[in-house]
Amino acid sequence: MSFTNQQLKDLSSYEIQDLPDEQLKNLTISQLNIIKDIVQEERDELANEYQTGDPLCYPPDWYDCYVFPLDCTISKIEDLISGDEDSDQDSW
Repeated sequence: MSFTNQQLKDLSSYEIQDLPDEQLKNLTISQLNIIKDIVQEERDELANEYQTGDPLCYPPDWYDCYVFPLDCTISKIEDLISGDEDSDQDSW
């Protein structure tokens, strides 16, 4: 399935996380930048909420559950943009 830019802008960061790698690889650089911006914005909001919020509401594992997966998605998209999609495998 191919996406229009508007369809990509309507995706949530969690829907983007669920996109199969093959679909991500078929997106243009411009489209990858669109979804990277969506995920980055959500990640920044959640990270700020975690850092400035009540520590009783945000235990340490909250970051791991909500922010870290978005960091991983951003890294994956950046790797596709740079053409280095196997960077994680190379480091092992």
